[in-house]
Amino acid sequence: MTDRTLTIFSLLICTAMSLAATLSPSASAESFALPQRNTGPAMQISATESDIALAKQALQTLHAGYDRHIERSELDHQWAAFEAKAQQGMSRETLYVELSLILASIRCDHTKAELPKDMAKSRNTGRSYLPFRFVLFGDRMFIDTPAEDSGLSRGDEITEIDGIAVSQWLQWIRPLVPVDGYADHVKNSVIAYGTEFMGGALDHFAPLISDLSSTVSLEVLSAGQPRQLQLDRLDYDDFLSLTGDKRYASNFADAIRYQSIGQDVAYLAIDTFVNYRKPVDAMATLSPIFERVANEGRKTLILDLRANGGGSDDAQAALLRHLIQQPIQPVSAIWTRFNQIPTDIRPYLWTWDAAALSPHPAWLRPLNNGYYRLDLPGSEASSMLNPADQAFTGQLLVLTGPNNSSGSTHLLAALRTAGIGTFVGERTGGSPTGATAGILYYLTLPESGIRIRIPATRTVMANAEALPKQNGLEPDVGVTVDADSYFAGQDPVLQAAMRIAAGQR
Repeated sequence: MTDRTLTIFSLLICTAMSLAATLSPSASAESFALPQRNTGPAMQISATESDIALAKQALQTLHAGYDRHIERSELDHQWAAFEAKAQQGMSRETLYVELSLILASIRCDHTKAELPKDMAKSRNTGRSYLPFRFVLFGDRMFIDTPAEDSGLSRGDEITEIDGIAVSQWLQWIRPLVPVDGYADHVKNSVIAYGTEFMGGALDHFAPLISDLSSTVSLEVLSAGQPRQLQLDRLDYDDFLSLTGDKRYASNFADAIRYQSIGQDVAYLAIDTFVNYRKPVDAMATLSPIFERVANEGRKTLILDLRANGGGSDDAQAALLRHLIQQPIQPVSAIWTRFNQIPTDIRPYLWTWDAAALSPHPAWLRPLNNGYYRLDLPGSEASSMLNPADQAFTGQLLVLTGPNNSSGSTHLLAALRTAGIGTFVGERTGGSPTGATAGILYYLTLPESGIRIRIPATRTVMANAEALPKQNGLEPDVGVTVDADSYFAGQDPVLQAAMRIAAGQR
């Protein structure tokens, strides 16, 4: 196994802003109703059933958290309803949406369906994207970045899209968005923008659930005054250019910002732990920063992780070593649900290391809970971490929010169980007790070409019994970001941290 196989904990980047979503934990595929649209031609029923059967078998066999947050009997019920619909005929578009709904029911943020290659290609070139970037506050949609010459302005509120209320669009889209556990409060961020959805979940799913043209009609509130606009939709490149984004998220080495504030405060933002596309020595990258903090005599460190959705465990471990004063073991074990891959599934699987397709029996030890403990040769995933030479010993204030998930939530959970730092901001996403992530299998359904991501490993955090089981971590000092402060360019979370640093509350 390569180090990359051993270290990747997440593939997730989101944007900020969210409030509670509306999907109830008991919502099922059977009760989910989408608008009627002219979908593509129906696949042969036998082909649809074949793909569904393969997806079901692979997920039940390989997924490290298949029934972690939902009873297997409830998932069986959803699969049965899905199979019954397929017997009436189903297009690839509908198959993709229905499959996405079941995947979201598993409540694992790393479990997603990818569009077939031809559909993804058309999404790259077709004009299906809204002519603006937006943020959501509850069920309200506000323009963040408008397309040039669109007649839209930052802060305008969109109330209808193609004659359909924004709240209705959100009611359709939210059940299709996967999250870890029941952290539904993070869904607004993903609906607005996420690189894994080639835009946000709204732009991703809208062409699959509604008949879209190359133009969009909008009802807009500008300074409280309603108006209607008919605008051209954008292609993917034009959509990305609205804010200068790239197709892939930033790298750890490029996502670090440091600033000295006054005489006593240091500010350090780390927006991602992704360290496998452009790998660097994480300890060598962070050590000079913390050496500077020590040399300047900074008494307070404000660590801003609000944009950090996780990444590689070497980056998060390096940061953790600079924040602890005593040795700790953040991860107690890595689990899988299988010790060998069935031969009828293997031809449809791919992962970045071929060794993961034929795991050696010596790597896996059966447990009494239906899992296997995974101990890879040379792995340091559950090793003890020692403090770095220049570990920070002063007041630590950590800024948190709904974008925290996977590896960043792991780090926050380790700090919380060690009693280190004060969390300031909003509730996180992710699984504090450990994400299902790590080694990802990619299952290609042969008839439709849809590809499913299946996480094969589950991280078990140390002291997991003291951490939230199905939700993110609550801040010690809660601060809500609302639309008024957002569009005024204010940062109430950072402002609250600065007041604490100054001895105020």
